[in-house]
Amino acid sequence: MATRSVFNSEKLRKLIEDRKTMAEIKAELNVTTTTLNNHLLKLMQLDGKVYKIHGSGVRNTVPKVCLLYTSDAAD
Repeated sequence: MATRSVFNSEKLRKLIEDRKTMAEIKAELNVTTTTLNNHLLKLMQLDGKVYKIHGSGVRNTVPKVCLLYTSDAAD
């Protein structure tokens, strides 16, 4: 069974105010992106404010590299 993360509004608010990135906040709180987004929505509802976290909404756009092997028929 997956562990359940506890919503800590003060800690999340402080990390956002300290301008931590999405990756830094996830590491600090030991949560997934989905959980952090849920906690962020909950904090915005509590505070009645909109928070923007640097690095949120960024997708991993690094292309996967495939190696293609060709046989040299001329050999």
